[in-house]
Amino acid sequence: MANLTKPLDESAFSIIGVGLMGASLAMALRDKVCALCGFDSDPVTRALAAATPDQGIDRVADTLPDALLDADVIVLATPARTILSLLAELHEIGASLKPGALIIDLGSTKSEIVAAMRSLPPHLYAIGGHPMCGKETSGFSAADPTLYAGCTFVLCDAGRSQPDHNTLAESLVRAVGGNPYWLDATLHDQYVAIISHLPYLLSMGLVAQVANDASRDTLFALAATGFRDTTRLAGSDLAMMGDVMATNTDAIWRALAGLQEQLTALLAAFVNDAPPDRAWLSATREERRAWGEAFAKRKENPQNPKQGS
Repeated sequence: MANLTKPLDESAFSIIGVGLMGASLAMALRDKVCALCGFDSDPVTRALAAATPDQGIDRVADTLPDALLDADVIVLATPARTILSLLAELHEIGASLKPGALIIDLGSTKSEIVAAMRSLPPHLYAIGGHPMCGKETSGFSAADPTLYAGCTFVLCDAGRSQPDHNTLAESLVRAVGGNPYWLDATLHDQYVAIISHLPYLLSMGLVAQVANDASRDTLFALAATGFRDTTRLAGSDLAMMGDVMATNTDAIWRALAGLQEQLTALLAAFVNDAPPDRAWLSATREERRAWGEAFAKRKENPQNPKQGS
């Protein structure tokens, strides 16, 4: 079978959504693809992107159809529910898109998105994506060309790609400094509920508890680096996190129930101070230390390349 895709450096890219994630991707892809068009539904963001061409976007389109014209790779870099709406639009205007075009998304949840990808016209191909990185700040002005460097970049098989599409997706991830990591969409949503979405809820919960306390001013005055670091995620973009909560609710509830069990057991272990309890607490501390060291040493290399790609 002939290749259905071009090499990365010969591919024309369209990035839909040029906020933090999309603009950072454009900056990281600068001079690594043959052309890069950007589009955003917000006219202010479009104007800002058009006024700063040195950040990797060759052309800013005024409409979605114009942005998709002649694109070999279409990156959907918006919140999850907007991605679902965009996929519905792509289904409607699919006949005007280049045959063989590859669609990749950057959404924080995957099950609903991957299911929607399966309904795209047959001449279009799609792979779910989720780079495990970000910032608390958002928008085009917060873009950073190093944002993806060293990150685990999840890729989810939607049953709508061939080996050369998988290779192209992996090349894209490596080109921006990430590590491609293939994962089932359902498992992805279960896992990120625990290690990403639950920490955000906890961060928001801590801030809300202090802010709603009658002694809020004193509490904030006393708070130091521990509270600052633990609540960092509360500054994340509300639109993005609202979509996360709406599209992964069941998994987040399960993660929350599991955490409540662990918190109860941990408090009891500290109070009991029995040898088994001390051993468990010590082991938990060492798990965090070992993970922290491993995280700091992550290399920019593939972790589990897809079979047959």
